[in-house]
Amino acid sequence: MNTLKATVLTVCIFLVAAEIIARFCPKNEMINFIRGLISVLLLISAVSSLFHLDIHWNVAIDQAQEQQNELSGYVEEQMEDSAQRELEKSIRGLLATIDLKPEKIEIFTDITDESSIVLTKVSATFFYESDAQRADALLQNVLGEETEVEVKIDGH
Repeated sequence: MNTLKATVLTVCIFLVAAEIIARFCPKNEMINFIRGLISVLLLISAVSSLFHLDIHWNVAIDQAQEQQNELSGYVEEQMEDSAQRELEKSIRGLLATIDLKPEKIEIFTDITDESSIVLTKVSATFFYESDAQRADALLQNVLGEETEVEVKIDGH
């Protein structure tokens, strides 16, 4: 019964507000459209409270949240791609210090709960086995145990 009283009070307040707006604004089609829209929303609200229907009006909120999630995902993806490119340049520079030039380097990263990007795996391909062994030893020593190092040989 309280919900019915609250609904009737809300309908009355909106109708009074709509009438006051209509009195002070010049007559035009936009005001009539807004008045009709408010009337329809109030009618739906009254009917839903009478039949105890649960109508959610958060469609716009859901769309905004979805767009925000998409944007956040895009920004994270771009940051991770940029970090991978920078890490690849760093690994190539590190290998160049001992005159090693890999044929291919793959960098794998992950985003932690604190939104930081961490290096998880480095994969490098070399033409000669001796270069691969030297690179493996260097990368293992520099990157430590928490980063997986994979060195391959591709002698064509």
